[in-house]
Amino acid sequence: LGRVKNFRVKLGFGLHSGWAIEGAIGSELKIDASYLSCNVNTAEHLEAATKHYGVAIMCSDAFVELLAEDFQDEVRLLDNIMLYDKPTKVYTLDLAYMGLPVDDSSEHETRNRFKRQGNIRLAVAEKWSESWDAVEVFRSDKHLVLMRERFPQKFFDLFGMGVHNYVAGEWDVAREYLETTVRMLPAETDDVQQAVDGPSKALLDFMRKSQFKAGDKWEGWRTL
Repeated sequence: LGRVKNFRVKLGFGLHSGWAIEGAIGSELKIDASYLSCNVNTAEHLEAATKHYGVAIMCSDAFVELLAEDFQDEVRLLDNIMLYDKPTKVYTLDLAYMGLPVDDSSEHETRNRFKRQGNIRLAVAEKWSESWDAVEVFRSDKHLVLMRERFPQKFFDLFGMGVHNYVAGEWDVAREYLETTVRMLPAETDDVQQAVDGPSKALLDFMRKSQFKAGDKWEGWRTL
């Protein structure tokens, strides 16, 4: 993969919190730990929903409630969906990781391997320290700052108003806000001329199926 110029790996993450049952599955030759519960299934559904909304991270309201208050300000409310017979607010953490420069150095070489492993151990130990502040790191780390530059506060404000009116059933008003935010962000990479905000598009596509009329049966949530 090192020979492929500007190679990127795309991953999706579903983040949820709740109980689970741990059990061992396998044979005498190989045993793996498995976790079973509706909460595990919810996390899987959230991960699958990243493709629907065009984001890398999907968080449930149960997960967001565990975050520090300052960190809760960094996530974006996307929708209110039904998960296991319960309306659930879902969020994302916007990070334009595709715009990060590719490190073409020879870090994979053997002579740097031990140094890299040592740096990883130091970083892990630092994060377990009581003095480590995740919010401060999120707002000061050069890579995270670069990934957040693409998202101006005006974008979050307009999208928030769009979601607020969408949930309230005022879909004609929500449409105006979301049709602004869907094309508001700059392209993440040079080979893309026009960026599309996935969550804005997902909500517009859903409302368009009903001609942007919520109807009397709209309760502020939907089933994916």
